[in-house]
Amino acid sequence: MIFFIIFEDLSIWDKLENNCSIYIHRIGTHPDFKGRNLMRVVTDFAIDYAKKHNRQFVRMDTWNRNERLKNYYLGFGFKEVGTRLLPSSKTIHQHHWGETCVFLELSVG
Repeated sequence: MIFFIIFEDLSIWDKLENNCSIYIHRIGTHPDFKGRNLMRVVTDFAIDYAKKHNRQFVRMDTWNRNERLKNYYLGFGFKEVGTRLLPSSKTIHQHHWGETCVFLELSVG
């Protein structure tokens, strides 16, 4: 499994950016490793990492139309905190323009 963590995501989260979160992005799992509950490992790591960096939330986003993936993340304790139609912008990859993303958040407190 591969992913990365950032401390700010103004281009996607816009006005919901709160400077007290970490963001999980670009999660990918090789097919040979699917079904091994690696998302639990990532979630636990992110919670610990957020605490070590004095952050209150772990956040992630995905396409709102992908109900299966959204429900998968909700199953790890994330809560839906909003949606946003992504604009055409030089700070957002072109293949995301016009897509609606759903914002998910997990309190580490």
